[in-house]
Parts: sequence; structure tokens; C-alpha cells
Amino acid sequence: MAVDSPLPVKARDTIGQSGGKLPKIGIKRFLKESDINALNVMEAQGGQEAEIRRRLVQDPVFCSTGIDEQNEYAFLFGLSNGYVAVKDEDTPDALLRMKFNYPEKNQFGIADAAEGLTVEDLKHVKEKADEHGNTIIQFWIAKSAYDKLRKTNGAKELVAQYNGTVYTSVNNLPTPTSSRFNEAFEDETGATFRVIDRSIIKEKNGVRNSVKPWNANIVISVCSNMIGALVYGRLAEQSNPVPGVEYQTIDTYKLIAKFSKTDPLLEATTGQAYVLPVIENVDQVYQLDITKVQEVDETAEGEDTEDV
Repeated sequence: MAVDSPLPVKARDTIGQSGGKLPKIGIKRFLKESDINALNVMEAQGGQEAEIRRRLVQDPVFCSTGIDEQNEYAFLFGLSNGYVAVKDEDTPDALLRMKFNYPEKNQFGIADAAEGLTVEDLKHVKEKADEHGNTIIQFWIAKSAYDKLRKTNGAKELVAQYNGTVYTSVNNLPTPTSSRFNEAFEDETGATFRVIDRSIIKEKNGVRNSVKPWNANIVISVCSNMIGALVYGRLAEQSNPVPGVEYQTIDTYKLIAKFSKTDPLLEATTGQAYVLPVIENVDQVYQLDITKVQEVDETAEGEDTEDV
């Protein structure tokens, strides 16, 4: 810059906005008259104080943990699929759908459906991110897909080269261990793996089912450790508490309430929150769908004169 000249004007980063309502998460647990009688019997028998105390404080902890589980389900499902549909207690007959709008240029498929996901597919995504000026630092992948990836010829060759192993046929190479494969992959690409094998218990009408929120057919590549934010709002009962109800606020946004009613006797514990995990910086999130074959850009392919 020349002396006595004005400072150069730089472009300001664009700011993305999103709108809509936050879903209301709600969890409720009851302590029925029969349960209370059982606690009284335990107390009368003596020697059960610790168990009684545990059962009495269990419901608030359960409600708080249940909200955390729902948040993690929404985050993992939303990150892998690019959208999430969650139940809203204010509209119990409908689902509230949130779409994170991953850019189309950040969505990819694999090269060969018969071969499945390969190391080259992941390197291809990383190369595209480099072209966009982004640096992928981590691949989020389901354990089932990761285990299949380790068994591919590309993974075996990558580890063999990393170890300096001399081989005549890839068929003679063993399947690399997770630690060795991770080391070789990071050495080659500078990126690491985040293997997802998370199960979450979903309960409906007293029936519990174990579900895996992460889409096993999707690999997500990220350029930062800060992927999103937990967005939450203030509940009406926080500013307008109901008389006779015991309230406790946990983690700023979770409202735990305890109250009783008669005929029949019932003690209830509820957990409420207006909250949703939101994926941010979506232009730095790359989605690879294992079930889709990447279409070849014939125009770009024709301009490449180096191919034989």
C-alpha cells in the first residue's frame, strides 16, 4: 500500500439467518400411590434409607438426562441427514421439521456402487473442500461403515505403504487395526475419524426402544470442532410459576417441576425446555452419501487433457 493512500476496503463476511420456532421438549414421570406405599414399607423395615433417597431423587435426574438424550438424538440425526423432525409438545399431533440446507456443491456420492465406500472417495471430498478454500479436519462416520472401509483394498494398501511393507498382492495384506488405519489415514490426509456408534433409548407410551440416530449411509466431513450451537428459549413457567409447585432450573434452560395431586394420590416430576441443536457454518460441512454414485462432470472431464 502506498504512503498517504486510503486503506483498502475488504469484503465483509456474509451473515446467514434462520427463523422459526423452537420445539418444546417435555418429559413427565409419576410416583403413584402404590409406589409411595412401597417406599413407606421399605422405610418401616429399616436399613433402606439409601435406596429410598435414591428413588426419591431419581425422577428429576431422569427428566434432565432425558432432555439431554433428545438433544443428542436431534444433533446426530440432523448432522448426518441435513434435517431433523422433532416432536413439539405444543403441537403433539405434528412434527416440527428443521432443515439445515447443506449446499449442493458440498454433497457427494461414491465412485463405484459395487466397490462401496473407499479411501479415494474420502480423499475426493477433501480435494473438493480444498478447492472451496476449506480444510477438512474430521470425518464423522458410522461404525458399521467404518469397519467396512477398513476391509477395502485401498485401506490395506494405505496402511502397507505407511508401514513400509513390501507386498506382491493386496489380497495377501491383512485388514488393518483401527489404530493403525487411523494413523495412516491422518498421515495421508491430515484428517481424523469420528466413529459414531451411539444408541439412544426412545420411549413412547411406556414402551422403550433403542435407536441409532446417525444415518449409517452418510459420512459427514467437517472443517471445525465447533459444528453447531444449542439454541434455547425461556419457558412461560419460568416467569409465571404455578403456586405450590417446586421448581429447579438445570443448565440454564431445563425447568424441572415437582407437584402432587389427590384422589388418587400422585406425585409428578416434569422436565421442560425450548431447545434445539442447530448446525452452523453449513458451507463447511460436506455430506457423502454411500448409496449414491457420484455423477461425472463431463465438461470438466473433457477439459482435462492430462488423462490417458
